[in-house]
This record gives sequence, C-alpha cells and structure tokens, in this order.
Amino acid sequence: MRKLHFCLGCRAILGLFTISVSRADESVHEILNEYEETRSSGFAKVYRQYTESLEELLSTRMKANDLSGANQVKEVLDQAKTALSESDEGKVIPVPEAMAEENVLRPLSDLGRRHSETLAHAVSQLNKIYIGRLEALQKLKMANSDLDAANEAQAAIDKLKQEVTSKAGNHPPIGLLDEGPAPVLLLSEENQGNWKEEKGSWNFRSNALTGKGDSSIFYNEKLRAPFELLFDLKVKEGQRPRVHLGKYTIGHDGYEFAITLRPRQNGHQPYYYERGQKISVKLIVERKFTELWVDDTKVSRAQEGIAEPIDSIQFQGGDGWSPGETEFSNIRIMER
Repeated sequence: MRKLHFCLGCRAILGLFTISVSRADESVHEILNEYEETRSSGFAKVYRQYTESLEELLSTRMKANDLSGANQVKEVLDQAKTALSESDEGKVIPVPEAMAEENVLRPLSDLGRRHSETLAHAVSQLNKIYIGRLEALQKLKMANSDLDAANEAQAAIDKLKQEVTSKAGNHPPIGLLDEGPAPVLLLSEENQGNWKEEKGSWNFRSNALTGKGDSSIFYNEKLRAPFELLFDLKVKEGQRPRVHLGKYTIGHDGYEFAITLRPRQNGHQPYYYERGQKISVKLIVERKFTELWVDDTKVSRAQEGIAEPIDSIQFQGGDGWSPGETEFSNIRIMER
C-alpha cells in the first residue's frame, strides 16, 4: 500500500490541513471553498508561531537597548499580525517573499527565511493534494459528459499548479512531483470497501465518517511501521471517542475532555479540548517508539513501538458508558 506524510516546518504542517476526496455530485466551487478554508487555517497556525518568535526577539532587542533592531522587528511583527488577522478571517494569504538580508538584523532575517520556506513547502504539498482532487473530479465530470464543469476544473488546476511551480519570494521553484509519496486517504472511494461496521450508527460523507451511539467500525488493511496515522476529530455528543491501533489506544483521559495515549506513559500531557472543537491528531508509529501529537503538541511518547504487522484500525464514536457522537475526518496514512 502507499502511505503519506505532511509537515508544518516540514513534518508538522501537513497535519494542519484537511484533505477529502472527490465525488460525482461535487462542484469545483465546493472544492475551492474547502481549499481556501483549509489553507487559511493552516497559515494561521504558522503565523501564530511566527509572531510568538518575533515577540521574543523584540523583547531580547529591547533588553539589549538595541533601538534600531527593535524597530526592525516591530515593523515585521506588525505585518505578521496583520496577515494572521486576515488568515483568521478566512482570507487566502500568499507566501511572503523572503526577507532581504542586507542591513537587516540577522536573527530577524533567519526567522523570516524559515517562515517563508515553511509556508512555501506547505503550499507545495497542499496544492499538490488539491490538484489531485480536482483531477479526479474532472474525470468524473468527463465521464458524465459535463464539459463545462470539466473545463472549470482545468482552470482551477492550472491556477494551483502556477503557484506551486512559481518562485515563492527568493525560493527556487518547488516541483509537484518531488515531495514524496502521496497520502493514502482511508475515506476515498477506492478504500471504502476496507471499512466494516461492527455496531452503532455510522454515516459516510465525502471527507468524514461519523459514529453515533455505542459505535465501532474497523478499517481493515495490513499496516507495518514506520508510518503516521492522521485524522481530525470532533466530539459532538458524549466524551468517549476511541481509536485502537495495535497495542495502543487514542482516547479520553479519565472523565475530562482530554485526549491521551493508552496505556498511559510516564510524562504524558493530556490535550484538553471542548465539545464541538475540531482537533488534529497524529500518531507516529515506529518500530522502536510511538508518539501522539494533537494540534502540533506532543501529548505522549511510548518507548515501545509496534514491530509486528497491524491488521486493522478500530474507530469508536462512543461506548456503552458514554454513547455519544464523534466525527472523524481527513483520515489518512502517511509514509515516514
């Protein structure tokens, strides 16, 4: 099988983005709306980290009585805060140009370069995935003799390709085919035959799977480390979602709204959230260790990996103690 991976400074960033699959009744407009929302959300997370780093640098320059350097940092910080505000409003922010290093504070130019490179790689990966979605939709529209929709999809494909293959600031062009294997999307049409419902009520949509009640479903395909399991999670009712993979379980910690890895590990830090909040989950599975990340925060690390093959992944929307409702979306496997 093929597997996948994405990053926010190169690894973490793909975990920021929500990916779904195309269906015949979908429109190019719907895909592009999803693309813009996904991109804005991912960029906002990158800009938050960038502004935090700039604020730390500003504090350092102020303590050093470096007024010139502090003014440079303040100008860039104000620009970054404006971009962050626009990202939070759902606007599509372009990849910023790399900062010219002449007469610029070296730590500031280094921060700007890393920020631009992170976003450039993110756009390359994100656009690559949505180009694939649009190409799949285009084939469906052609099969249904919908030439107008097929042409509309081609125009969108050309636009996304142009951004990927153009220079992002002073960066060299980023190719479409040099980013590693594509993701395995577990909710794609070609993989839907691998799902087997065990109990409860399950509802499939193009990019989401919702379990209601005391519910359990299995994705049956043999996996072997190393790989990453990524998905978005939203608890709508109850508080007992579970994902079982090999000897490990991703789920609630006690009676609070908090995700952790079970069996509990020394030094684990449960990730707290609220009902109705969408969170991004990543389980890194190696043969020598296992790590759980939630919204780019490391929650737990187990010093044991999973060396043996894994036959299936079990998802639970709720259990007998708390028969709730949970939406799992953007479920994918990524190669390491």
